[in-house]
Amino acid sequence: MNENKYCPHIYDTSLPPCISLGVVKYNYLKDLLNNNKGSNQELMIAHSIECIEFKDKAIDIKNENCINCMYCVFGCPGNNIEIDNKFKLSALCSDFKSDYENRLKQETLDELFNGSFIKLPKIRLAQFKVKYKSFSDFTSVDETKNISVWGANSLKFLSKSSNPQLGLEIGMNIKSRDRGGRLDICLLNKGVLLVAEAKVSFSKMMNENRYLSQMIAYEEEILSTLEKNDDNIKHYKFLLIGGNESDLLPPTHPECTSNVGDQSSLFYKNCLDNNIFFISANAILSLGIKKVFFGDNYSIENLSKTIFSPTNIGLLSSGLIQKDFKLKPLIVK
Repeated sequence: MNENKYCPHIYDTSLPPCISLGVVKYNYLKDLLNNNKGSNQELMIAHSIECIEFKDKAIDIKNENCINCMYCVFGCPGNNIEIDNKFKLSALCSDFKSDYENRLKQETLDELFNGSFIKLPKIRLAQFKVKYKSFSDFTSVDETKNISVWGANSLKFLSKSSNPQLGLEIGMNIKSRDRGGRLDICLLNKGVLLVAEAKVSFSKMMNENRYLSQMIAYEEEILSTLEKNDDNIKHYKFLLIGGNESDLLPPTHPECTSNVGDQSSLFYKNCLDNNIFFISANAILSLGIKKVFFGDNYSIENLSKTIFSPTNIGLLSSGLIQKDFKLKPLIVK
C-alpha cells in the first residue's frame, strides 16, 4: 500500500463512501416523495466480508477475501478503483489513472447481457476462515444486512444523480391486508421511482411464498400514494433476487435449475398473470460494471424504458427475459 495515497473525495460519513453508504431514514413513501427527512444512517457490508482495510487516509482491498460485489467500486465517487480482467480490484485512490494496464477487456464487457452469465471468480476453498466464498453466497443470506444494503448502494451508483433520494425499509400502511409493510429499497430521481423487494434466493422466496401477495399489495399502495401526492412520477417495481442465477431462467431453458416441483413454471405464471418484474443481483452487478466503463448510457434512468418494456418479464446478467421466455440481449443505444 502506498503510504502517500489518500481519498481525494469529500464525504460526510465516518468512513469513505467506498465503505460506508449514507442513507436518510424515511418513515413512509409519502415522506420520500416529499423529501421529509428523518435521521441519517450509515450502512456497510465490508466489515462482514472483511475485504477492506482503512488506514490513515486511504483503503486497501484484501483480494483474498474479495467476493467481487463491487460495493467499493460503485461507492467511490471517482471510480478510483482498478478492475483487472480477472475482476481483481486495486484501490489506487489519489494515485488512480484511467489508462491502467490489464483493465477489464472489451470482450469481457461485451459478454455481459449477451447470452451467458457473468463469470465471477470464487475464493479458494483453502481459505476456511472466509465467511463468503462468492458473491452469490453473500446475496443468498441475511436479506436486510446483505442484499438490501448492497442493492441500495448499487442502485444509487446506477442513477445519473450522485445524490438521489434513497431509502431502505420504508413503511407502508397496506389497507388491503390490514397490516403494515416495508419497501426494502426505494430510489427517486427526476420523476423516476424505483422500488425493489429484495429476496436472498429463488428457493427461499418460493418456500416462503410471500412474494406474490407482497408485490400485489405494494403496487396498490404505491399507486394510491402517488395519486394522493399528485406528482408526475413514473415508478418501476421489481423483485431483486440473489443466490443462484440459473434458478431464474425460464422453465423451458435447458440450463434452468429450478424445475423440480414445477417451481420455475409457477413463478413465471405468477409473474405473467400479475405483471411482476424481476432482476437478479448478478444483473444489477453487471449493469454497474458496464456503467463504470461506459458512463451514463448504462444509468438506470436511461435504461428503465428498455428494461421494463411491457414485452419483458425479467433481467439476468445473460440478458432480458421476454414474456415468451426467449432471451434477448440488452442493447444500449
